[in-house]
Amino acid sequence: MYVTSGYASTSSTATWHAWTTTTGTTTACTSDPWVYWHDVGTTACSTAVWRTWTNDSTATTGTYIIADHRVLGWQAWQPQAEQKKLTRAELKAQRKRQADEEAARRLRQQEAERVLRLADEKRQQAAKRAEQLLLAHLTKEQAQAWTENRAIFVTGKSGKRYKLTDGHGGNMQELGPDGQPVKGFCVHVGNHIPSPDNVLAQKLALEHDEEAILRLANSWRIENGRRV
Repeated sequence: MYVTSGYASTSSTATWHAWTTTTGTTTACTSDPWVYWHDVGTTACSTAVWRTWTNDSTATTGTYIIADHRVLGWQAWQPQAEQKKLTRAELKAQRKRQADEEAARRLRQQEAERVLRLADEKRQQAAKRAEQLLLAHLTKEQAQAWTENRAIFVTGKSGKRYKLTDGHGGNMQELGPDGQPVKGFCVHVGNHIPSPDNVLAQKLALEHDEEAILRLANSWRIENGRRV
């Protein structure tokens, strides 16, 4: 036995509240009685299909049919006549249309993957050139520190020492006499360029126009290795 209940949008009377037979009549309502569905039990049968509907001024009637396939709920709702059976020619046209759509989808996917692959190759090439350019402007000690730790130490025009790490924002620190960081800075060129290019720009700015880059930077104090 299959039990379902439904409610119309503008009626206070429950429609199809405890439907348990194969045919029947429910209380009439002033609007479409099949607006909202609430399934109260679907495990007792495979599926329910309401094939035909008639709506007059007094009642709404329907025919309740159990299908053979196992789909629960109202997934096989057919408000009018049974679906028209396609001819062989229509089936063939339908399959061709589906195949064309799938082929077009695959082409779009392949093009998107190609564009992403080219963009990734360009980024890798740019990163390689930026690495080579940075190393060309470093001393032997700086180049070794960069290769081993991805960081370099730079002396500004004022004589202050700075540590530049691989990255963009927040990668520049001023060092105290004991070599520990005492101040942090966030100043960098665009995030779209490779980080070695950003480190090189910071290095050259500190060496040749320290006051200008510090004036642009956001800064904070560092005590005992922590930002304060």
